[in-house]
Amino acid sequence: MTLGQTIRVLRKEKKIKQKELAKSAGISDTALYNIEKDLSMPTKQTIQKISAALGHSVAYVLVSCVTEDDVPTEKREVFRALIKILKDNDTRTYNL
Repeated sequence: MTLGQTIRVLRKEKKIKQKELAKSAGISDTALYNIEKDLSMPTKQTIQKISAALGHSVAYVLVSCVTEDDVPTEKREVFRALIKILKDNDTRTYNL
């Protein structure tokens, strides 16, 4: 899954409209649209803003881009453990 697709999925899980997330992250609607459609790659700072607005750590958002299919079979158990640790410890909350 791409970074843009991941951001879109996480946004939809939170039931946040694109416009709301863009405003909360301090970026334009167009910028978020382009990121979610993979038309542009966000800067590190923009990823931080979007992650915070979604209530997730940057690590969680970036690792969420990786699926089990992307990981060699022999390393999937470690991958699942990493995802669980990140999910369990990703307790940052933000007001939207």
